[in-house]
Amino acid sequence: MTLKAEQEHHKRAFEVYYAQGAKRSYAKVASELGISVSTTKSWSLSFSWSRRIAERDAAAARQMADRSLQSTTEELSRNKKIVTMALMKVAKAVADGKVRIQMADLDRLIRLEQLLSETGDDGRHKPGTFRSAKDVQEYLDTLSTADLEMLARAPDAKAAVTRSGSDPEPGSSPS
Repeated sequence: MTLKAEQEHHKRAFEVYYAQGAKRSYAKVASELGISVSTTKSWSLSFSWSRRIAERDAAAARQMADRSLQSTTEELSRNKKIVTMALMKVAKAVADGKVRIQMADLDRLIRLEQLLSETGDDGRHKPGTFRSAKDVQEYLDTLSTADLEMLARAPDAKAAVTRSGSDPEPGSSPS
């Protein structure tokens, strides 16, 4: 017998069934609600419990994926800001003569910033960014003469320059 209109007690039976999770059983629903197992099976078929469970589970999975992506995007954005601020502070300290940074340290900071910048808002790698020492060298080749002279004058030829080749203005961000 197929029922046409789902009533409140049918909906309650479905919710009890759904709440059981992976170990769902018609017998447990029947026992909890004081109805027969055959009645529970009939309601399940009449009101498409299996389809409804699949739809509800899919919707919950989509919601979780959306929340996870949003959280990842926010974390990535925060990390980009932290690294950019660190680069700005280091560049300022180097420019003021307060800090001398080794090229290896600068290289690590630049690579970290690039890694974070290479990732789009969707968390995926953006093509066309450099990843090798050769690419870094090509970037360093684009530095201004003043930056290169500063490198040459630095003790042991170890110093830092900002990515833009000039001191950042307070409150500004490097390009």
